[in-house]
Amino acid sequence: WVLDNIPPNSKIAQEWYGALLNGTPYALFVPPEISLPADRTLAQYYEDGFRYFIISSRVYGRYQNEPTRYTSELNFYQSLAEHGTLLQQFEPSTIRGGPVIKIYALASPPPTP
Repeated sequence: WVLDNIPPNSKIAQEWYGALLNGTPYALFVPPEISLPADRTLAQYYEDGFRYFIISSRVYGRYQNEPTRYTSELNFYQSLAEHGTLLQQFEPSTIRGGPVIKIYALASPPPTP
């Protein structure tokens, strides 16, 4: 889906447990800390040229289970949902298990907190 719908050379920020995109024509960033909010804010990603984001329920679901502990992380995902456009969502099935994968586009900078 990504190869057919996201232009080559686009900058994509992706969490662990996302799409297998190594060796593709994208400027791919996967943070060493597993999740995107652990690395920088959504506004900082935008400033750094990222326009596409791939997130995984295997990562953001952990934060949702402890909302008082992970307020800033959940704010990141909320901001992405509010200011980004959900391009595609992949759900697990009985044939293909795994996490929910969401792909967002961010066309304009989000407001800075």
